[in-house]
Amino acid sequence: MKTLLSILFLTGFIILSPAQQSDRPNIILIFVDDLGYGDLGCYGNERIKTPHLDRLAKEGQRWTSFYSSGATCVPSRRGLMTGRHPSALGRSPEALVPSRESFLPAMFQGQGYRTALIGKWHLAGYPDDFNSHPMHPLECGFDYFYGPLGATTPLDRPSRLLRNLTKQLPTHGSSR
Repeated sequence: MKTLLSILFLTGFIILSPAQQSDRPNIILIFVDDLGYGDLGCYGNERIKTPHLDRLAKEGQRWTSFYSSGATCVPSRRGLMTGRHPSALGRSPEALVPSRESFLPAMFQGQGYRTALIGKWHLAGYPDDFNSHPMHPLECGFDYFYGPLGATTPLDRPSRLLRNLTKQLPTHGSSR
């Protein structure tokens, strides 16, 4: 079970849903570190069972030509959020602050979508007070955030797990 939870938090789920009843589609973008093309059943893997992801692929879209803007998590997330090559953005997390309004989730919000990020953010470094940091997901176009701030999973350091602006600390005897 710990392995499954680790995998889920290393995965970023971006959920975009129209705020009102609409003929516009709901969008779920699954952005995963270190997932190979052939690691899912819908792409031909017969050993690893991924029935829920296979169903999403069957009933929605299955992309066969998608390239990452970076070989590691931070550059690839920067590219996804900004639509720009990470080398054009500088290395400091603060370099992204002026462009927050043009991040992918903020653009969807502008079109009436509600947005959520469930999983690892890892675009703000490790500031002393993340709740007041301008690169918190809630400041970058997400209506809801649940997950760790950076690369460490909540199982390794539960104090880094947040729901919106509140640290989520597991309690003894809790199944969460």
